[in-house]
Amino acid sequence: MPADQLVSISKIEVAPNGGITPCIILNRGIDNAARRGNADFRIELSLTFDSNGQKVTEVFSIPISETREVRNVDAKSVEIDTTVQTAKPVDQGSTIDGTVELVRRADDTDPGDPIADPGSAQAVVRIEDIDVAPNGGITPCIILVRGIDTASRDGNAAFRLGLSLTFLSNGQSKTESFTIPISETRLVGDHDASSVEIDATLQTQSPVDQGSAITGTVQLLHKNTSTNIDDPIGDPIPFP
Repeated sequence: MPADQLVSISKIEVAPNGGITPCIILNRGIDNAARRGNADFRIELSLTFDSNGQKVTEVFSIPISETREVRNVDAKSVEIDTTVQTAKPVDQGSTIDGTVELVRRADDTDPGDPIADPGSAQAVVRIEDIDVAPNGGITPCIILVRGIDTASRDGNAAFRLGLSLTFLSNGQSKTESFTIPISETRLVGDHDASSVEIDATLQTQSPVDQGSAITGTVQLLHKNTSTNIDDPIGDPIPFP
């Protein structure tokens, strides 16, 4: 699974009872947020198979908290699975194709906010701009997928931003790091159909020189309450 791809299908099997069991590779922070942090994350599956000699596609929406944890895949991801019962029987020996999408959906009536589209490896967070605040702090403008923002503000999920910012202070290059709960940032407004703009003013330990260029990275994190360690969700994204 690419570093910034939060969810993918590793294999699909026909279950002994006639259902279909997809094996899913999922980012550990997303899994922990759903399983232990009560974040309303679901996997949306579209599965295509042969039934009575005809191609059939069926779709499923499954809360991650209701899937089975199988194993740790690596430092950033876990394997989960679930068996879904199809409306039509699966032909013996049928090949099964599918896609998986990660969404934040409060219940079956909620249209949901996409977090990761099928096969997508796009960043879930990025820095749009960085300004020096009037009080001398630094204000990064962040673009964040809507599902993560709503899970943080409305669902109490422990998502945080890890920021590293580099600037000139008294003519010397300085780098300072910050970790900010998304719930403590300011929601500026919608950026597009799937993302929002947020910001926060950060007070630096060293004064920022007037006219200094500011570069940095941002990374989405989820605090694992069982280990008190932040799980990274994607790699640090540089700005500019």
